[in-house]
Amino acid sequence: MKKTALLAILILTSAFSIGADEASAPGAAPPVPEDAFRWLEGEWLRETKSGFAHETWTAVSGSTMEGTGSRTAGHETRIFEHLRLERFGDEVFYVAKPAENPYPTAFKLISVDHSGEGESRFVFSNPDHDFPQRVVYVREGDDGMLARIEGTMNGEERGIDFRFRRAR
Repeated sequence: MKKTALLAILILTSAFSIGADEASAPGAAPPVPEDAFRWLEGEWLRETKSGFAHETWTAVSGSTMEGTGSRTAGHETRIFEHLRLERFGDEVFYVAKPAENPYPTAFKLISVDHSGEGESRFVFSNPDHDFPQRVVYVREGDDGMLARIEGTMNGEERGIDFRFRRAR
C-alpha cells in the first residue's frame, strides 16, 4: 500500500513538470488571480439520455479546488472522475483521475481569455496524453459552463462538449 501511494506521488510530481519549458515560452498563459476559478464552486448539472451528469467543485484552499464528476440515473449516483485545479507558483494545473484510469493525468494551463462580462475561457494542455490533449472550461455568465475535451484521436481532430447549468 505504501509503495502504491509513493508511486502515485512520484507520477503526480513528474506529471506537474509537463511543459516546464513552456512557462517562459511566448504565448504562455498569463498569471491568473488566486480566485480565477472560484466561479466553479458548487454543483453543475447537464441532462443526458440516461439521467443527469454532475460536476461538483469545492475550494480547498486559496490555490486548490477539488471536484468530482458523477452520473445519476434513477436513485443511483456514481462518481466517475475525481478532478483538481491546483496552483504551483505561477502555473495552474487541471488534474483528472477518471475511474477507469489507475493514475491521474495533469494538464497545464496554457491560455486564459476574459472576453467579456461574466465570460472566461481557460485552456489546459497535455500534448503527450492519448486523448484528450486539451481540456477547456468556459464560464458563460453566472449560470452556464462549457467543459470541452479536444485533441487528436486515431489521426483525426475531435472535440466533445459538455454544457452545464448551475444547480439551484
